[in-house]
Amino acid sequence: MKRLGIVVSHPIQYYSPLFVHLAKTIDLIVFYCHNPTDKEIGKFGFALPFRWDIDLISGYPSVFLKNVSSRPDLNAFTGCDTPDIGKVLKEHKITHLLILGWYLKSYLQALFHGRKLHL
Repeated sequence: MKRLGIVVSHPIQYYSPLFVHLAKTIDLIVFYCHNPTDKEIGKFGFALPFRWDIDLISGYPSVFLKNVSSRPDLNAFTGCDTPDIGKVLKEHKITHLLILGWYLKSYLQALFHGRKLHL
């Protein structure tokens, strides 16, 4: 059985509907690198804390990876550090991997482990 793993920084309002749609036709799991607080969500671009008024993680399977960064941040390379990603990809029997970014340490960790696991 084929299973797609999607790695993305955090729940994003314009990705969630896509993930819901894809989950109806393919076997997938979305792996989030960070679960930001209201303050972190509003930090860049909005200048005030807030939470989206829609559910961003229902309708498709998802997992929040353990972010071990001492300074979690969605806009800094070291702000998302998820060293367990290889183990998690293996546990969830991922056969294909889509990484939706390039600027976080977690994305490089996903790429490294994806190649190691021949995904």
